[in-house]
Amino acid sequence: MRPSLTKISPTRCFFRCNQPLTSLAQARQVFRSLQQYGDLIEYKFMRCPESTALLRFGFVVFKHQNDAKHAINEQFIKIESPLFKKPLEVKLEGSDAHPTTGRSEPKPKRSDSHPKTKRSHQSNNRA
Repeated sequence: MRPSLTKISPTRCFFRCNQPLTSLAQARQVFRSLQQYGDLIEYKFMRCPESTALLRFGFVVFKHQNDAKHAINEQFIKIESPLFKKPLEVKLEGSDAHPTTGRSEPKPKRSDSHPKTKRSHQSNNRA
């Protein structure tokens, strides 16, 4: 018998931390904590282009949209670990970028209920 297939709905989220991260071990701890909400397909901390230091924000892609929604609804996710001097707080927000390409999704075009009318310019030549 074939196992039931579950629908995959990758959802990209933006996250930010309340304090700087100084090591890859700290970054890994953040991703381990986010995995408690569901499977991650992709994750990335952004880096400073000049110093390559980890910045306080990045992106994750959850395998299922419901897992992403649950993590976003938590407001601030508190991470306590010996790697941090004080508890780290992570805030997740939805991203309108496509989960696989990273490009922004096109916003639906608004349809005007009234057709646009052009004004004709009439010259007022009075003698």
